[in-house]
Amino acid sequence: MALVLDGSNGITFPSGNTQSNVGILTTGGTLSGGLSFAGAANGQNAQYAPSKVLQVVSSYYNTSVSTTSATPQASGLTATITPIFATSKILIIATMGDLATNASGVGVKTFLYKNGSQLTQTTNNALYATAAGNFVIGNGPATNYLDSPATTSAVTYAMYFATQVAGNTATVNRDSTASSITLMEIAQ
Repeated sequence: MALVLDGSNGITFPSGNTQSNVGILTTGGTLSGGLSFAGAANGQNAQYAPSKVLQVVSSYYNTSVSTTSATPQASGLTATITPIFATSKILIIATMGDLATNASGVGVKTFLYKNGSQLTQTTNNALYATAAGNFVIGNGPATNYLDSPATTSAVTYAMYFATQVAGNTATVNRDSTASSITLMEIAQ
């Protein structure tokens, strides 16, 4: 017999709350023990509250990578998440390790990709030359992007980079500084 939370069994909700905004997270994304919510519009509302983080995936990469191409190249920083619900949003937060070029006035462009296709260009310039021959831009600015993948299949997000001027060398993770990416599934 399933337990129904409708107030008749002595279980009440705080003022202003309804059954549909109570979040329960269980292994495998399902309710355990036949637990259900009376009046819930669908299984998603019964299981998760809107705007709640359902899962988090993080990845780090600290190998130095260089290119002389103005076409985006893989930086090595990737993370994969399998959404529990097709209606979920994925919040991507990524930071590239030290960026550098071999010429003054030349920037490093960075890009966010999803499953091998570009989602957005995240930076285009930022030119901080040092007195030495290596022009260090410093840590790439944080990338924050909210995606709607509309799937429950695995989704891979990756950071790409390119030189601003073809022929000049662009480097990410200079001196093995670390890049990081975090993916958060947000219930909707």
